Amino acid sequence: MPPVAGRSAFVSIVAWTAIALSVLSALAWCVQGLVAPLIHHDPEVQALLQSQPPAAREATAPFVDFLLWWAVVGVLVSLASLVCAIGLLRRRHWGRLGFVGVLAATMLGTLAMAWLQVRIVAAVGKDLGNVVGPMAYLPLAVFALVPLTLCAWIAKRLLSPSIAAEFS
Repeated sequence: MPPVAGRSAFVSIVAWTAIALSVLSALAWCVQGLVAPLIHHDPEVQALLQSQPPAAREATAPFVDFLLWWAVVGVLVSLASLVCAIGLLRRRHWGRLGFVGVLAATMLGTLAMAWLQVRIVAAVGKDLGNVVGPMAYLPLAVFALVPLTLCAWIAKRLLSPSIAAEFS
């Protein structure tokens, strides 16, 4: 089916991709929310966590202690992303701005996770006698810089005057 006049394929592709990923993300967070209490109270998991180096244990404690809450927040963010993506697909101004906000939040979350990864790798490296080399930071470059660049590019395009003209 040919695109409707005045509707860019870019917006439609971004919106449909975001809808699919938001639904999958919400489902994954729901599963994590169901499994989190089981994992948190499992004696084997607790023993594994206690066997970690002290600095790594300290760095990951907020995530382990609040797994269920992280899952709830994940579901809410996924649903917000879904609503904004649907608004984006329907060419609503609030959907475009909301989706740009979701992208900004994604970028902030990516930066926070990158900071946490650096902190954990440094802590583990210190506890292991500094055997962790610069290659340990390679995933940081791939799994942080690529999503940051992609989110920034999509946000910039969505805020451009030519794309903004499509929205009511």
